[in-house]
Amino acid sequence: MQDTCTVARDLDAICEVYRWPSGHSMRREEGHCPVGNPFSGSWVLRDAEGAFVDYDRYRNDIIPRHGLADVEPTLCAV
Repeated sequence: MQDTCTVARDLDAICEVYRWPSGHSMRREEGHCPVGNPFSGSWVLRDAEGAFVDYDRYRNDIIPRHGLADVEPTLCAV
């Protein structure tokens, strides 16, 4: 059985980044949101300047909340 650190490193190796023509991007992140809640590997949406917009455990919940469902994002491997 793998420990959590190993699993986290494995997730980093297959990181997905979604980008929209508007400049928004979304990826799984660690760290904390502006009010201090931990991301804990949640999907984080950022605007074209990289500023925090929103986060959620499920990417399919963030996308329609911000009007991005009508435009197909580009999937980029990091």
